[in-house]
Amino acid sequence: ALTMNVVLNGGFAAYWASRSKNLVHNMARYGRRLKGDGLSPRLMCLTAPTEVDAGVERYALLESKGWKGKAGTALERGGEQAEFYAEMMSRFAKSGDAMVFELWFDNQLAASRLVISNDNMMIILKTTYDEALRQYAPSRMLLYEVIQYAFANKAGGTLEFYTDATTDQLSWATGHRWVKHLTVYRSEFAAHTIKAGKYFRQSFGKQLSVADVSG
Repeated sequence: ALTMNVVLNGGFAAYWASRSKNLVHNMARYGRRLKGDGLSPRLMCLTAPTEVDAGVERYALLESKGWKGKAGTALERGGEQAEFYAEMMSRFAKSGDAMVFELWFDNQLAASRLVISNDNMMIILKTTYDEALRQYAPSRMLLYEVIQYAFANKAGGTLEFYTDATTDQLSWATGHRWVKHLTVYRSEFAAHTIKAGKYFRQSFGKQLSVADVSG
């Protein structure tokens, strides 16, 4: 995967001045469109444990309504992935190291980002937005605000993105690098058992599909 980052040196104004004219122009256009339609953007940064818990709940609900929900990759409430992120964000929040950034258009949640941090780094873990508001690019507008926040609060540090970056996302980055995902098993026996289980599920699924079609 190709991950990316923004090095938080020199201040936000200098960073934004170094972005492409196309990106700067598009962001200004989205802002004008939002204002022209009479919508007022409002940024919220949730850090208290109870606020973070509620923010993760709203994130899951918003993401489940979009394409990720249809694809089965959203943080569905009650699902294993949702439970993992809820527990992780809750633990980080207790030490003051979790943030849920929300962008609201009046009283409507437009976009949300789950973030964890330490003394000199912020990591954007997940991002979602209301697809009914895509004409305003709410995810980009929220990213703009998050980067400003990072420059103000983590100056000299780094904003990392846990993502497989697209060309569009790279236009925001000051650096990028390739990373590999590795799986470490407790023992050789465990590795063989898990691989055998995956093979069985794949084979069983194929046989079931054939049986359904033939039936």
